[in-house]
Amino acid sequence: MIFTLPRKTMMLWQIQAVFVIAFLCLLIFSFVPVNYRNALLLVLFVLGGITVLVYLPILFKNYKITLNQKSLVINKGFIFKSSIFILKERITVIKYVSTPIRSFLKLKIIIIKTPGDLLIIPAVDQKLKIMLLKGITNE
Repeated sequence: MIFTLPRKTMMLWQIQAVFVIAFLCLLIFSFVPVNYRNALLLVLFVLGGITVLVYLPILFKNYKITLNQKSLVINKGFIFKSSIFILKERITVIKYVSTPIRSFLKLKIIIIKTPGDLLIIPAVDQKLKIMLLKGITNE
């Protein structure tokens, strides 16, 4: 089975990126001399816009979770692609974590621990959480 992250995950990533951009703007206004401020703000808004409107949607689209009889494979990345391969029999702990923003969006972080490795799936909804749990425990 191949799973993708829910659409709310991309919205969460974009909200987080906007908060980071706003924080950097605050730092620029606080500490950068006036004659450099406009140029830095322009660069920040251009790079932030590219990140929010182009990079994050492509990154979201490339995040795939594949679950088969023996393993869990996560393919992610856009510029630097990576694949994480974990045998289901090596999984020792599955932990769910929620933050206030994720709770509002009804998303959870899944942490999968194996001997010597730790895998974090950033934001999944209840449906994907149950499907992954059933697939990993072979129920």
